[in-house]
Amino acid sequence: MRKKTIHTIFSFMLIFSLWIPTAFASSSLIGERNTIGFHYTVLQENDHFRWEITNKDSQKTIVESPNNMGILGQFREAVNDIHSTLITLIISLIIIIIAAVICLQFFRRQKHELRNPASFIFAILFVIAIVIVFNQTHGLHLAIQEATNIFDSIPS
Repeated sequence: MRKKTIHTIFSFMLIFSLWIPTAFASSSLIGERNTIGFHYTVLQENDHFRWEITNKDSQKTIVESPNNMGILGQFREAVNDIHSTLITLIISLIIIIIAAVICLQFFRRQKHELRNPASFIFAILFVIAIVIVFNQTHGLHLAIQEATNIFDSIPS
């Protein structure tokens, strides 16, 4: 009889431990991104998706519907583009800074190497890297403008 009581208590504890978290969980996180003043959070609540989107100081909470599904997806993609462009820009800048420090150290010690054709090729590659950084900066600016325009066009 004692085993049956312990088994019953254990069964009730198991059922309640599985039931309570699902009964009180109102939403689950589907996606989130935060970068340079833009933020989105997608929460799934029972039978719909709730979006919390932010642009610097403005915040909107929107329930996804067939009417606004496309524009919310565009905002998510624009914020993701900002994030990936920013990461690429930071990595490129770090590489350029490291290359500049190495070049300064090398060419300061060996000034006769400045006339070497290899140094000319290295200088061209360095200029190309700087052009890539400027292109990434321009791309970041365009992505921020696009995300701002999309945010402004989303109805509250």
